[in-house]
Amino acid sequence: MSTRLPSETHAPTVLDLPPNILGSPNPVSAVPNLQARITLLIESMSDVVLKLSASRVMNNLVFLLDYLAIISDDRPRGPESLNEILSILDIVREESDSLVAYIEGHALKLHGSEGKLAETFDCTAYAIKHEVSRIFDGELAQVQFEQLDHQACAALFHGRGVLTNCFQQCLITVARVFDNSMTGADLFEDWQARRDNSLILYHDLGALIEQVRMAQAGSPDSIAEELTAFREGSMQYLMYKDWQQFEAFADEIVLLLENGESADEQLHCLQCYLETLFGHVKSRAVLAPVGQ
Repeated sequence: MSTRLPSETHAPTVLDLPPNILGSPNPVSAVPNLQARITLLIESMSDVVLKLSASRVMNNLVFLLDYLAIISDDRPRGPESLNEILSILDIVREESDSLVAYIEGHALKLHGSEGKLAETFDCTAYAIKHEVSRIFDGELAQVQFEQLDHQACAALFHGRGVLTNCFQQCLITVARVFDNSMTGADLFEDWQARRDNSLILYHDLGALIEQVRMAQAGSPDSIAEELTAFREGSMQYLMYKDWQQFEAFADEIVLLLENGESADEQLHCLQCYLETLFGHVKSRAVLAPVGQ
């Protein structure tokens, strides 16, 4: 299923984009399908060498996103499903490595080391390498995938989320080199809904952090209620892997307070944890300002 690198070693170098491509009107906003939108954008390019490298990079990112989309939250739990997910992730890693090799070994040589396109390709390769290594060599490497239990599900769906976020942001960034009016909402049908949910989570996490600080300062009366409200509301917009940790903190704090004991140490740990989550949410691709 691996794609093959097109032969471009003798093509002329293109240092700058043709003027009719940079800053052009958005040609794809009315097309409902992601692949169709990208295809239409590519077909609008007049430079053959440019079209070839842009096509390879953007189509491979669409391919990677399509594969990750197969790993749905409602998949049945069982050995067969686990094996399928792991096989999909193996393909994602192989194709990610192939795409990075193409960008670094072919596209950057074709388009020189300067200019907006070269900078974007270089950043794309770096982002993919960083996130793929973070997931496969770091987080997933620490999990024993013997069955699709809570820990395995959390790790797999977190990995899918991180990689999806990365590939989507890379695709938007590359596409905007050719059409600087394009946004995530133009490419991804669920972008606005995900943005709205992330904005709610961003706001509620910030408010909860302030409540935890107030509780540590001597006003713990309402913190149990606030933790419960967050659990029943905005927690659903966190990454699945973070649910269990938040619930563990909340349960321990509520129990201590109900027994009339001090929860200062646990509140401090919760504050640090929430601030880390706040940073992760803030960095989500769907919350990037329009135009980035």
